Amino acid sequence: MKIVFLNHFISGGGAERVTCLLSGKMVEKGFDVSLMTNLFKPFAYDFDERVKKIPLFITKKQSHSKLSLLHMIRNTRTMIKCEKPDVIIGVMPLMNFVAVVAAFGLKTKIIASDHTSFERKLPLHIKFIRNYVYRLAEHVTVLTQADYNVIGNKLKRKSVMPNPLAYPCVNDLGANRKRNILAVGRLDDWRVKGFDILIKAWASIADRYPDWVLDIAGGGRDNSIAELLQIAKEFNVDKRLNLIGFRHDIDAVMRESSIFVLSSRVEGFGMVLIEALSQGCACISFDDRGRQREIITSDKEGIIIEHKDPKLLAEKIELLIHEPALMHDMAQAGVKRAESFNLNAIEDKWEKLIKTI
Repeated sequence: MKIVFLNHFISGGGAERVTCLLSGKMVEKGFDVSLMTNLFKPFAYDFDERVKKIPLFITKKQSHSKLSLLHMIRNTRTMIKCEKPDVIIGVMPLMNFVAVVAAFGLKTKIIASDHTSFERKLPLHIKFIRNYVYRLAEHVTVLTQADYNVIGNKLKRKSVMPNPLAYPCVNDLGANRKRNILAVGRLDDWRVKGFDILIKAWASIADRYPDWVLDIAGGGRDNSIAELLQIAKEFNVDKRLNLIGFRHDIDAVMRESSIFVLSSRVEGFGMVLIEALSQGCACISFDDRGRQREIITSDKEGIIIEHKDPKLLAEKIELLIHEPALMHDMAQAGVKRAESFNLNAIEDKWEKLIKTI
């Protein structure tokens, strides 16, 4: 069976990492797998060499053109006619639109894979794609049962497909973890990721814990970095905040960290949350209308905070700092919970879906 993943580019985002993981596992199991993406942009993740790379843009000029959308559609349709894939898995709304339009009238089946909350406020063109274009796909996958319920009868052919875990779960929590709070996400999306809330929460307790630091991992433009540093300066914690950049070894960073915080105002799933659980961090997460409760299902596995409140967040961070035994037990339970998201289990679900359609 021939499968093509269609991604706009491979940056440091969760959806792109999912493509990397699934394509590698599928090619390992004998599928003919290709990735069609912008090859003029550097990859943030290393793909299996057996995954064929197909250019989404023929020239660099196409990728910067005002007509780039038309180029993507035309090039994708040409690819379909030449490669004749059985299935195209579009990743995120824009690529789902490209896939559906490019495949119109052809035999290739389209799976529209969406990785963002269906309650998130998004531009009108994204709403149009979700409400109308997705109906033309053979199937739509969403990350959570919460999103499945929000869609309701608007889409008939849909299913819940959680993100897979990127790393093996740790067997030993380790005794020499840093005294730190870790957060991970694109710095350009710091408002969505709630890093300002996290910095404010940390500022309210940092003076009481001079041997602890806040680390935020993630790439971003210079202006985004400057904005976050300015917020930290306003709250007098600029010397207690480390922006450690995009890390290819984020699993190692997590294995060295004590507390992980997901402070997002909106979060479709929280792949980074299951990764932090798997690497033995004690996890605290804001909930996005039930989505993170699908990951952390009990108080033993982690702490869920209903409201995006810096005061509550500070209280929970302080609770774990004060009670290392609780932190340890929570980390152990979190590792066990993360095992249910292992790559083999999620790839099996994808394989069944693909064979069905």
